[in-house]
Amino acid sequence: MGKLFLAGFIFLFAESCKKGEASVQNFQQGDAIIRIDSAIAVQQAFNEINGFGLAVAEVSGYVYTTTIPADSISYIADVLNSKKYIHKGSFSANVFPYYLTKVVYSASLLRNMTIQNQQDLIATQNLLRMTDDLSSTKYMLLKVPTGQEEYWKNKFQTLSWAKWTELNYSAKINLGI
Repeated sequence: MGKLFLAGFIFLFAESCKKGEASVQNFQQGDAIIRIDSAIAVQQAFNEINGFGLAVAEVSGYVYTTTIPADSISYIADVLNSKKYIHKGSFSANVFPYYLTKVVYSASLLRNMTIQNQQDLIATQNLLRMTDDLSSTKYMLLKVPTGQEEYWKNKFQTLSWAKWTELNYSAKINLGI
């Protein structure tokens, strides 16, 4: 369902561009988005970003499995939702069993990933026996110095573990509905 929604959104965006009804606005100053290679664990990505002295604002797309049985999903969700960097506003931990195998998966949006929160996440993953599922949709929103967004975008593009980088652009779309 999500892929269908994304495909529909891309189609509508492309159609709007053809009609000249979509325009890219300025990018969000101080932001850079980096797509992480699927084989890179979150701890390795954190270490790389921390080495540059940059802040990690958001992390998404990391999917984990656990050896904890499916009848303990509420326990897993409770532990994850006790973390302020996971349970914030309307966002909470996403924990579910795959219906065929009953393997438990977790995929959560992580926010404000300070070094302390990064260390807590790694400890929590160890506690919950979580293993990276090597998803191909790993992204990080990084905070970079204002005015240096292009520099960091270009720098990240040279790194082997970065699939691509982009500035945090926004678009205005008139669907004519």
